[in-house]
Amino acid sequence: MKDLIVLLILYVNYDLWAMDQSDTPDGRFRINKEIQDMSVGVNHTCAIIKDFDNYNLNLELYLKCWGNNLFGQLGVGDFGNNFGDEKGESPVNQEKLISNSNLQKIASGRAHTCALLKDGSVNCWGDNFYGQLGLGHTQTFNYPVSKSNSELRFSSINLGKGEIKDIKAGSDFTCVLFAEGKVKCWGANFFGQLGIGDKRPRGVKPDEMGENLPFLKLGTSEKIFEISVGGDHACGRTNSGKVICWGLNQNGQLGVEDKNNRGDSENDINHPVNLGKNRRAIKIFAGGAHSCALLDNGLVKCWGRNSSGELGLGNNLDKGVLPGDMGDNLKNVDLAVAVGDLRSILDLALGEDFSCAILNIEIRRPGSIAEKNVIKCWGNNIYGQLGLGDTENRGDGPNEMGINLPNVNVANSIPSDQEEGFENFGGANRIFSSGHHICAIGNDVKFKKENDFCIAKPKTPFLRCWGANIYGQLGLGGTLNIGSRRLVKENGCYENLPGADPDAPEGGPISLDSEIPEVPF
Repeated sequence: MKDLIVLLILYVNYDLWAMDQSDTPDGRFRINKEIQDMSVGVNHTCAIIKDFDNYNLNLELYLKCWGNNLFGQLGVGDFGNNFGDEKGESPVNQEKLISNSNLQKIASGRAHTCALLKDGSVNCWGDNFYGQLGLGHTQTFNYPVSKSNSELRFSSINLGKGEIKDIKAGSDFTCVLFAEGKVKCWGANFFGQLGIGDKRPRGVKPDEMGENLPFLKLGTSEKIFEISVGGDHACGRTNSGKVICWGLNQNGQLGVEDKNNRGDSENDINHPVNLGKNRRAIKIFAGGAHSCALLDNGLVKCWGRNSSGELGLGNNLDKGVLPGDMGDNLKNVDLAVAVGDLRSILDLALGEDFSCAILNIEIRRPGSIAEKNVIKCWGNNIYGQLGLGDTENRGDGPNEMGINLPNVNVANSIPSDQEEGFENFGGANRIFSSGHHICAIGNDVKFKKENDFCIAKPKTPFLRCWGANIYGQLGLGGTLNIGSRRLVKENGCYENLPGADPDAPEGGPISLDSEIPEVPF
């Protein structure tokens, strides 16, 4: 019975034990930082950090942002002072924002940031030229909290009645999803991206928010279960798996086989995307001017702008602009892997003109089966945002996708020499992108076989960011773009993503618990 009780305690506490750890003076371990949520803006990055001290039984949630701060989007109380672009500047040295246990979600646009708290309130800061902060005026705010008492500096956005479930930010507009399946958007509205039947911005005048802010005028009685917001368009997934998009449609990103915007006139958001016969979406994603859906058959389809191959179709032709582009005529993205068997596609992230996916694969070796997550990216690669050690686009020519598309070297994506008796498990489990950079978070797990039992070693949380870095948005203490240099092998391990010191030729992984290089919080 004692053995059973110990076993149960170990099982219940495994997830806590498996977080990033550091030892305490008396030998007990301290569980600390992991990322609860992230958002990647065009030129800045934000993360909600969960800091749990198992030694002192303290839990703290706080927000940190780094990168471009021209409009105060980092929320640290000034304008124009970027953070992360100079040596020694890493998120660990950045100011904590909204430090309390009430943080839930974060959203970042071109130059503004919004936080959704667990009590349903929403607070935004940064650029407010089009009313995207939802404050009923156009005054820019450069920090969300008072410096003296850490209380919210201004009242939460008035969004009327209802429980808010999610928040997303586009270029210069913001949307929230209500638990009842309705959507409200505010900010810029040149292309109908607010989805309320006109082109007038909302949030610039006092009487435009609250109950006066209309819900999305969806041409169906179905409820929205999920939203994704791109540059100047947005998409919603209904309870039946339909995808309906609105806003700018210059490149067919709405998937309705024309170039007409939707949402800028009455009753025009009534054309669901044709995903193919009997196909429905289980997740949706919106990028700069393209959109993707993860389908119920486990495959991915993308449509919209394709000038850099971001649709992964082996050409640079836009899709969704002409009759016959969609449905069964739209090919699935080829995400076959060269090593192992593809089990499922877990997540996608779309940037301005590139796309990335997390793939769960199974690798069989004599006497063992290893399961891990890998990342593949395709599209524009001018800043190294595909993480392949060069600046060549992928997906815009034949034979560039599928088994010919390499994995991004993030968290053991590439098999490397390992300690005998160990197999690597884990990898990235979420990815975030916008503009020209991307971040991945996840865990690595190792198992060791002892006396015919598999003993799990602690999970190691990691954060890695790569791509454009002119404003320090990667959090590495410099402005060197990451992911465009060649792969090297050192000490039996592959390292494609250099470290925090821009003067160093190569570095180790960007990890929450490594010394150099790291993106420490």
